[in-house]
Amino acid sequence: MENRKTYIIAPVLVIIIMALSLVLRHIDSSMLGEGETVFLSVAAIQLVVLFLPALIYIRIRSIPVPRLRLRLPPRKSLLFILSSLVVVISGSMLISFGMYFCGIPTSNTLTYSELIPESLTSRTVFVSIAFAVIPALTEEFLCRSVILEEYDTLGMGGSIVMSSLIFALLHANLEAFPIYLFSGLVLGFVSYVSRSVFASMAVHLIFNLYILFFEKYISAIIKIPQNVIFVIFLTVALLLLFSFFIFAQTESILLKNGRDALDRDWDFERTGGKPPLTHALLSPSFLVCVALYIIAVIFIR
Repeated sequence: MENRKTYIIAPVLVIIIMALSLVLRHIDSSMLGEGETVFLSVAAIQLVVLFLPALIYIRIRSIPVPRLRLRLPPRKSLLFILSSLVVVISGSMLISFGMYFCGIPTSNTLTYSELIPESLTSRTVFVSIAFAVIPALTEEFLCRSVILEEYDTLGMGGSIVMSSLIFALLHANLEAFPIYLFSGLVLGFVSYVSRSVFASMAVHLIFNLYILFFEKYISAIIKIPQNVIFVIFLTVALLLLFSFFIFAQTESILLKNGRDALDRDWDFERTGGKPPLTHALLSPSFLVCVALYIIAVIFIR
């Protein structure tokens, strides 16, 4: 009964955040100030929309801090984290390539970037803070600390799937949905295995920096016909190689963490089994999140 209550309450937090985000993303950019003040305003918006509701939710639900994965990752997981970074970048590149060659338009995956005047986009430090650092911190705290923990009764796979779906829905970007979903799955896996949200924050931060400053060069290269086969081959090779590194290290990291995910799954089976993922996917409040997403991407663009 408590599980089903969680599956209803957790998406309510998401509904509130989605509503706030949709409103604030359509405000007049002139209200944000001038010069560097715009970046400060965008950073403040993200803190208010993502971080503050999450803190209030934690307080209301009385979630113990140790369950939020607010700990440094073990030193031996560094290669695992670096491998995950390569996987999320190479995987996202392949998704973008596929969409490009299928004639599907892609759009900017950085939230609130539409609020920044073109004349200010060259401010590298301010752009990095507003669109790489703050999103990595706030989105990971929400999705990989709070949401991942709330769905933990679904087991490793179920909790990662739900946090990834919510991560993708929150961005209200239909063209970039596959990239958000894929990156959310990788980031959720990183946080779950390392038992540290700081690990997924680091991967998310560097991935944002890649999108900000390097993705445009990769896009330009892939548009040259003679580069296509080589770039795709190299990207697939990196994805497969570093995926192997990830899974090769996962078991040892879980075992070193003491109580690993396999033991937890065994506990679920011993006490009656994990709740099915459909309970969470078909909860009324999660369906409202999906409906709100559809409204946002179709009618409020």
